[in-house]
Amino acid sequence: MAERYGSPGGISNAREIIPITDKDAQIPYDLWYPTYTDKRFTERRNDGLTVFLDSEAILLPGDITDETCQELGYSYSDTVQQIYGQRAVDEVVRRARSEVDHLQSARFLEQMLKHLFKEESLWLGHLRVGINPSTRNPFRVYGTRPNWAKQFAY
Repeated sequence: MAERYGSPGGISNAREIIPITDKDAQIPYDLWYPTYTDKRFTERRNDGLTVFLDSEAILLPGDITDETCQELGYSYSDTVQQIYGQRAVDEVVRRARSEVDHLQSARFLEQMLKHLFKEESLWLGHLRVGINPSTRNPFRVYGTRPNWAKQFAY
């Protein structure tokens, strides 16, 4: 049986990532900030691996490398940062920090996105995390309702 994310404070040795379902739970550091040396994220090119899945989210059939949920829109963290700018992202991070207990949690990201999108009803139902193979930088994919990804269409 795979260990659930490994030890709370260190890098997990577990091969299988079992998504967290508690929005207030702290996401282990190796899943919050994955590195390019973590083969779970780099064995094949992908759109991130699920690390949080709300119990109300309905996961659609698909490959583990591109999981999506019914009725959610997906926004990439780097796209959000490019569109809104570093100053705006820094400000909403500061605000969200004062409102939640665990900074490495889905609840923190949900609060941050509510402030950024100026949408109090925003619901984060799914979070994928991955590594950009060309830059080796981590990224997050936020699955939210309402679908804020529509505003990022080019």
